[in-house]
Amino acid sequence: MAEEDEGVKCDDDPCDGQIVLSIPVPSFPRVNSTPDALGELQVKQFEIQPSFQISSKEREDSPKPSHQQEQRHTQQQQKNDLHQKREQLPQPNQAKLQKKQLSWSCEDVRFIETFDHSTPETATDQSDDPSFKTLELSRGELVKKYQLHGFVALIFLVTVVSVSLSWHYRNLATQILHSSQTIFFNPRTRQLTLSGPDKSRSITGKVGLDMPSWQLPLHCPIVMGDNPHEKECVWKNNAILRIGHVTNGAASVQNLVECYNVSWESLHPQHVPYDCFDIGDEQWYGPSNQSESVYPIRGKFVFNPTNYTVGNNGLFSSAVDFYWLSAKGVALLVNGDNPVQVYWNQTGDNKVCILSNYTGPFYHQENHLIAPHLNYTLCTGFDTRTTHSFMLSMRTKKGSQHTLQNLDSLRGSHWSMKGYLGETEVNQSHVINLAGKLQDFGFDDIQISMDNNWQAEHGDLTFDPTRFPNVTQMLEDLSSLNCRLTMVVSPYFHFSSTNFKQCTDESKFVKDAGGWVTGLVHSEFGLAAIADITASEVADWFQKKLYLLKLGSETGSDVSVDTSKAEETVIQAFRLTYGRGAWLPYKPHFRLGESGTPNMFRRRMTEALSSMASPFIVEHTSDTSHVRSFIPVQATLITRGNRPCLTGILETALTLGLMGYPYIMADGITADDKKELRTGELSLELYVRWLELATIFPAYQHPVTPWHFKDVDLAVAMTINLTRHNEAIKMSVLEESDVLEELSRGFPILRPVWWNEPANQTTHSLEMKDEFLVGSKLLVAPVLCEGVRSRDINLPRGVWQDYHTPTRYEIGPATIRAYQVPLGRSGEDGGDDDDDDDDDDDDDDDDDDDDDDDDGGDVMKCDDGDDDDGGGVDDDDGGGGGGDDDGGGGGGDDDDDDDDDDDDDDDDDDDDDDDEK
Repeated sequence: MAEEDEGVKCDDDPCDGQIVLSIPVPSFPRVNSTPDALGELQVKQFEIQPSFQISSKEREDSPKPSHQQEQRHTQQQQKNDLHQKREQLPQPNQAKLQKKQLSWSCEDVRFIETFDHSTPETATDQSDDPSFKTLELSRGELVKKYQLHGFVALIFLVTVVSVSLSWHYRNLATQILHSSQTIFFNPRTRQLTLSGPDKSRSITGKVGLDMPSWQLPLHCPIVMGDNPHEKECVWKNNAILRIGHVTNGAASVQNLVECYNVSWESLHPQHVPYDCFDIGDEQWYGPSNQSESVYPIRGKFVFNPTNYTVGNNGLFSSAVDFYWLSAKGVALLVNGDNPVQVYWNQTGDNKVCILSNYTGPFYHQENHLIAPHLNYTLCTGFDTRTTHSFMLSMRTKKGSQHTLQNLDSLRGSHWSMKGYLGETEVNQSHVINLAGKLQDFGFDDIQISMDNNWQAEHGDLTFDPTRFPNVTQMLEDLSSLNCRLTMVVSPYFHFSSTNFKQCTDESKFVKDAGGWVTGLVHSEFGLAAIADITASEVADWFQKKLYLLKLGSETGSDVSVDTSKAEETVIQAFRLTYGRGAWLPYKPHFRLGESGTPNMFRRRMTEALSSMASPFIVEHTSDTSHVRSFIPVQATLITRGNRPCLTGILETALTLGLMGYPYIMADGITADDKKELRTGELSLELYVRWLELATIFPAYQHPVTPWHFKDVDLAVAMTINLTRHNEAIKMSVLEESDVLEELSRGFPILRPVWWNEPANQTTHSLEMKDEFLVGSKLLVAPVLCEGVRSRDINLPRGVWQDYHTPTRYEIGPATIRAYQVPLGRSGEDGGDDDDDDDDDDDDDDDDDDDDDDDDGGDVMKCDDGDDDDGGGVDDDDGGGGGGDDDGGGGGGDDDDDDDDDDDDDDDDDDDDDDDEK
């Protein structure tokens, strides 16, 4: 038994532990089995079907049963033998055997080939054997099984192909959708991108910066329905962003402009719409509140509408319009009816951020109905001029157009009573004396501005009866002198004025924060209330009062007004001022209700007065580029190095022109501290330089009278000559049909030098703010510092003709170095009738007048043969000829000695000038 036990072990170690399936076929006994065990079934309990073995003797003796019977018999015999063996084995061996059963190996289970001893007869009967039929059935089922597998594989293949095709066509549909997309906004990063028509320029920005960066919009499809030009994104409990795509519909890329209209609607009052855009490193033109006028914008600034006063807000003191234009054709226009705050280059390099915050002193929660709003338009075009032209058309109010000034209002000069009297209270005799003196000196088209207080109390809207005892007679006298009056008015009513009680009782004033009591402000005119012009009935009442003033009513009583007679009176113009004090009460309430805003108030006020005056001058306005009005601009007297110079006037004028205000008035000169000039502070030379520039402006008001200077005759002669000469140049340009058509579209009269080459980045990079175009054909290069007699002139592209020397032509782009610009070039034989009165200065005056033929600011005119350019270079350095505004023309004031010393130099310069031309 021991040997038998050893024999069951596997000789090959790698086979240990493997399970081998044994097929129940006849097998032979082991070779090393004992003889008496031969022929007996050697079976161990390994849960396998035992093999069987029939000896040859049994096969010979036994009858031949059927195959099935033989098989059943054999199996039964094997079972019996197995049981007998198990009973005969000792208990220890059984345990050992059971142990070996747990560790059997490949040797314990073998496949033993047996031979089929069936006879041919038996073989022929296999087809009738049920087991054979069962085998055949299994093969059929196997075929069906493989068919099923094949079908499943086919389904899988079809599914894979279908999914692949679906994915492909989905991507294709997405690509087609993106190709039709016009609004490129990524809701995850909140990046908004607007590309130019030629895709070479774009502007990008981040919007919704007030919301958490992790919050995604609940709804923000690539395309809204079937409209690829609109998009709406909703941030739950925060805000709704709406973006619209707009174009000018131009067929060519050079004329195409594309825009986004962006609108934020807050869903709760605490949300503050806050967007930032990259402005790049190109030049940007537009308003800022920097203390010094900057053109183009440089540095950084912050504008927050929390300042109670109108002044000291930079260019925003003239017009609160949020419009900026870049040298690469990008423009940004923000709706000013929202409480806009601007951070220019403050929060990062080359970024502008805009937000709408209703927490300031001029707004309250009711202003925005539900929650804050922010609206702006972002545009980009092929060049600066193309974009600007489209933006002007968008800014024009629906149903209105850019109205033109009467050309007669562009002729003549305005004279200030304050410049004549200083701070002295004006009276009737003062007005008559000024008009008479101006006529005696030979001035035409006299317009006197009543900028001193002419009322007993501000808000009476009638002449002070004490100082103007006979208004009717005064108006008749002025009419005989061919003189007109410009009345300076404001919407403020002093608490002791005759109209205060009536307006309070009838709720004609702006209310305070509570919305019930009249709001009072510490204005420049004292403690006063302000007329709520947003209400139509208040606007009608205010206009009626001004009509009565035009008719010369001494009481201002409410009588019927014949407007036809008002057009024939001496009082033809009004100047609207807000002063320099506080201009609105804290959190004002307007009659218009929740939609009333400070910007709307300014706009309504300008619109109400512009319809009843020509010309109409407004010192402070908002979003009224469609209104026919003059915007006054003052030059500031500063010291640059050791020279007195005038600054700020050109920078402000060019910027306002691009903002849509073409009618700019040169409104005198102010000191560096924004106060009135002190006696003797302005030299005659600098006054002439200012005059050379101002007379080219659409309108101008003298800072002082010519007899303010020591050499009265010279000052008067130069004033008259420059006025007539430059006015003729100006009107010859403005009367051209193409200029009038451009003005109807909102184009400026005074234009930057890059206007004729808007896509030329080199011209933009020069940042020329001491030259400008009048229309498109007249180039003016002023001199604005005292003692300067020459300057460089940068000519734009085109053929340019020297206005004072018609035989001289220059081809641009080019730079003329050290161009001689003597003082007071007028282009005429100056002196007029006053030359006879000149004494010792006659010869000098004649010399100066001759010089005037060559001098003045540099004016150059573009030859008409060049269709693109036009205009000539006007040497007016300030008006129509590029003169050196610093000269002073020889004469006057404390600088006379210096001027005399310079006379010879001036003559030499003039000779050189003649040679050069």
